Amino acid sequence: MIWRAVFKRFLIFSDWILSSLFSRESLRVAPPPKAVLFANLGHLGDCVISTAVISRFHSIYPDAKLGVLCSESGRLVFSKLEYISDIHVVDHWSLNRGKGPIWVKILNYIRQSFFVRRAILEKKYDIGIDLRSFFGNAHIILWISKIGYILGFRVFPSFVLSANFFDDTKDTMPEAEVHLELLRFAGLLPAFDKEAIRYDLGLSRHDNNNSEILLAGRYVVFHPISGHPSKNWDMQKWCDLVDYFIDRSINVVFTGTEADRNLILKYIEMREGVFVYAGIGDWNKFLATIMDATLVVTVDTVASHIASALNVPVVVIFSGGTSPKRWGPLGDKNMVVTKEQRQMSRDNYKRLCFIDDVVEISVSEVIRAISRFID
Repeated sequence: MIWRAVFKRFLIFSDWILSSLFSRESLRVAPPPKAVLFANLGHLGDCVISTAVISRFHSIYPDAKLGVLCSESGRLVFSKLEYISDIHVVDHWSLNRGKGPIWVKILNYIRQSFFVRRAILEKKYDIGIDLRSFFGNAHIILWISKIGYILGFRVFPSFVLSANFFDDTKDTMPEAEVHLELLRFAGLLPAFDKEAIRYDLGLSRHDNNNSEILLAGRYVVFHPISGHPSKNWDMQKWCDLVDYFIDRSINVVFTGTEADRNLILKYIEMREGVFVYAGIGDWNKFLATIMDATLVVTVDTVASHIASALNVPVVVIFSGGTSPKRWGPLGDKNMVVTKEQRQMSRDNYKRLCFIDDVVEISVSEVIRAISRFID
């Protein structure tokens, strides 16, 4: 939407003005952690990425009490981690994908913020760490909750409310690595092996109880729809990919939300070997379906990070508006299909809104990536 693009430009301009007015102090070394609140108000994929640094932190400080401040959807991710003592929920108005006018979302955000503030005060966290490196962060909530040491990225309003911010190197390293660098610079983590970075979903293959939806033989998971429409690939091309797998006697399972289900059924011909699980089952069934898959094919969504966490091969179709290096899955069992990100024009609102290069990706390009994992 145009208003989002204009608002983003406003934030960038405001960030430049405010950062010039406020001094840029170095990070102070954090105190010894006793009770730590990690915050990420992003979507499901953002929260899965956050588990890499939180699990690493727990391995270094097993006796520290850990809490998480996240969105309602993020609760699904963190509720499975036994070392998380408390989960506090706030839906940031700018990231809320629910229905309703923006002013209702803003009022709900304010109400939730002051409600959760009381719970955070009771827990007496000595360190608050905001893991979101873009607008829509939790820094204001951490500040009004009177946490003694607040750590975050150099993004509004962190550099106004706290001197402890880290200026990350935009799009040059994976987001999980950026989180680890944040804590390393604050003296909370030692140097780390980049190859050893892993997400933690709180389950392993022997935990899988997929008896209700387990399919005979091999199957691939298609997760074709993102919460951001500009990331979505043409549904007709997904239909062509179905033919590719059915011809090889490999079943195809579509996953997604209930709203996704209606769109999938509109385009996909139901036939032997094609299953639509979108909108059916809960988070656990979603994880179980991916865990037993031969391959996951998805656009830039949480499904790519879940596949990475479960060591399942994944092919990700990326739009030109996001950086695969920053937001792609971890590990070596993945292939990213994308077009070069083009220079955006200030006069072209479509480019400004990232409605671009994903439509140019062909079925043959995706199949070439798939062939690495499918004989």
